[in-house]
Amino acid sequence: MNLNELESLCQEVLDGTISGDRIALLESELLQNSESLKEYVKYARLQSSLELLSEPAIPLGKSSIISLDQILRQEKKNSLRIVVYATAAILMVSLLVMTLIGLDSSSALVFKLAPGTKYSVRHSAELKDLPKKLSLEKGSTLEITQGTVELTFKSGVKSILQAPANVTLLDDDLLYIQEGVGWFEIPSGEEGFTVNTSEFNIVDLGTVFGVVVKPEGYDEIHVIQGKVKASTLIHGKEVETLTGGEARQVDSHGRLASIPMKSDRFLDSLPESLPYLHWSFDEVEEGRFMVDGTSTEISLARARPRGASAKTLLNSGKFGNAVNIQTFSQELLTNHPGISGDKPRSLACWIKVSSGIEHEHRSSIVGWGDRQILRDSDLRWQLALIGNGKGGSILCLIGAGAHLGSTILNDDQWHHIATVWTPASKRGRAGKLTAYIDGEEEPLFADFNRLITPNTQTGSNASPISIGARMDGQSEIPGIAFRGCIDELFIIEGALSEKDVRKLMKTNLME
Repeated sequence: MNLNELESLCQEVLDGTISGDRIALLESELLQNSESLKEYVKYARLQSSLELLSEPAIPLGKSSIISLDQILRQEKKNSLRIVVYATAAILMVSLLVMTLIGLDSSSALVFKLAPGTKYSVRHSAELKDLPKKLSLEKGSTLEITQGTVELTFKSGVKSILQAPANVTLLDDDLLYIQEGVGWFEIPSGEEGFTVNTSEFNIVDLGTVFGVVVKPEGYDEIHVIQGKVKASTLIHGKEVETLTGGEARQVDSHGRLASIPMKSDRFLDSLPESLPYLHWSFDEVEEGRFMVDGTSTEISLARARPRGASAKTLLNSGKFGNAVNIQTFSQELLTNHPGISGDKPRSLACWIKVSSGIEHEHRSSIVGWGDRQILRDSDLRWQLALIGNGKGGSILCLIGAGAHLGSTILNDDQWHHIATVWTPASKRGRAGKLTAYIDGEEEPLFADFNRLITPNTQTGSNASPISIGARMDGQSEIPGIAFRGCIDELFIIEGALSEKDVRKLMKTNLME
């Protein structure tokens, strides 16, 4: 029996739609073929785990054996079918129990944390002894709210997961990803390692590959080298073998749609800090200000002036050179989408503004997201200056509502500005927006809105990261450009502490 036919039979029995002759065929196959039995065990465990994950009221760690009572209840209207299902279910559950008993339950997946990473682990209630702190057993779930984690499986398979991520270890060689961006490297001889999402089943055939699972979009598989077998789990259940350089996304019809393969979306090693982008404004190459850091897709973050020469904008900075922006044509544009949703983030930079300049409009230091510049929206994220009506320019933060500081910043002095968004630790609670000026917390008050949860938009309908620029880029409005010098701009994928902010201000280094 080929694998596709076996998978079809397994799905039918688990859905309760299998006929008497088909269940007899499956029974015979499982009794005669140990490899088919292993596939059924894997399929049954995945089905049960997905049901548990979709019903949070059921404690993690319930048995992955299919309930015979459930089968009987579903089929109670037809007594003949009850007999058929009950007999076959008893046999298969018995086989499943014996197989599970033979599995080694002592093996653990171990993981390492990059600095600044925040995570939590939930273990199965069936575990008699809790595993070591940085390890997972079968049934354990790892949630990463910020930072990066390196997973090492018993088999030697290695993975790098980027926050936000939520994964469950279903078996030694089976990982379920509810959310996250993950890179996987499978050593020779360990083919068959499997990654599941709610939309994908991915079986390694000797590869390096990446997986993208985001709540707001369709799942993606990117094959960097080697081969994988990818099959969709919705609608048409399409199956395809992909090779290095190919990528697919599940579409709304359950088909595997071809997309560009982007290896730079994935980290392949554990960074030494939270992921970040950093513009020093010291170097200009090919008309662009260069960028460094540990975030993915870093090449998209190189900043070009809208219409001026980059070298003409160089000015003496706090550390080396700074960029001096005074007009619409000097604003800097990138192609990097920025940080989306309500993910944790920190922005930090040095600015210097002349005392004769009051920013009558919200003049953006850096921002990305919703292109509607006049909206006080949760759909964009923006660090700006605005006039206080008395000749002074003060801090203005957009994205979690509209919030203002009070410190006068147009005084011909260098000031270190940092803002931090920390999401709520639990649903129903409020996140925290914090600002710092020269290492000291800056009191904020709401301009138009109370504190709200950001939903920063990224993608084709949103503005990429823009520096000193109005966000829609449609036309010039006098006074809308940031007018002053910017140096050492950091965008960090995580919430810095007050201590971290002060350290960054003093050392200009992410550690």
